Amino acid sequence: MTCRIAYICGVQGLSLVPLLRGITEPEDLMVFASQSAFNEWEGDTQNIEPIECAEMLRAALVTFRPDIILVMTYLSKLDVSLSKSSKYGMVNIHPSLLPEYRGGAPIFYALKNGEEHVGVTYHFMTEVFDQGDIIEQASIKVTPTDCASSVWLKVIKKIFAGLPKIIENRSQWTSMARKQDENIATSIGFPSLGERSLSKLKTVSENLSIIRACGRATGARLSLEGHIVFVTEASVAPANAALNESPESWIENESTLLFKVLDGWLEINAAKLDGITISSWRFLMEALAHGA
Repeated sequence: MTCRIAYICGVQGLSLVPLLRGITEPEDLMVFASQSAFNEWEGDTQNIEPIECAEMLRAALVTFRPDIILVMTYLSKLDVSLSKSSKYGMVNIHPSLLPEYRGGAPIFYALKNGEEHVGVTYHFMTEVFDQGDIIEQASIKVTPTDCASSVWLKVIKKIFAGLPKIIENRSQWTSMARKQDENIATSIGFPSLGERSLSKLKTVSENLSIIRACGRATGARLSLEGHIVFVTEASVAPANAALNESPESWIENESTLLFKVLDGWLEINAAKLDGITISSWRFLMEALAHGA
């Protein structure tokens, strides 16, 4: 594919670099990564540069002369006039079915709200985040066993399948584009600490939705007697009258940790402590007892 591509991305957007390298010649791809993304990149750094400031990015784009500019998970605001450096425009790849879930964490909120579908939207960038005309969309089914981690993999798979065709049709982007329907638009930000935390003041269902929305890679924050663990898997604890009457907020033995919430008990099946996955609650309790 003969197309000069400038790709601007954050950490999660690094997932697309191998795809773009596979569909372009080395000299036709330039990746501009946020500083944090550049620091995390462990592959070949050929044609990958950190974005040090807006002026340097603009100058680099003018020098590179891309046909298209693609953007994904870059969290800082970009001047839309950068699109003038390209032939066909600057397009953002957003992991939702816009205009639903405009903003920084669409997968988190979609799962927290129990949505049965998420998606990928390719849209022109404007001065306002995620409100540009839509070029193409693809829907992704969410199953009851999905969490943020598995949904993100589905999103990447969908992009790998669809992006080459999107790029191939670049000369038709303007004619393909359609306005977003403001009547169904929703906007979200980034989840607060409270939104990412389990709570005894929330129901079993609400807490399970938070775990699902945080995903296995991160986990939902849980405070146990002042100690913080990140829960990656949990389930509804079996009905037990003795537990329901217990004054304790949590009960543990060698293999099970139960956490009391508003309408019952959660059984914590897996969690992380200091980045280490906990396989036995006896080990966790010993670590907490020694001030880990």
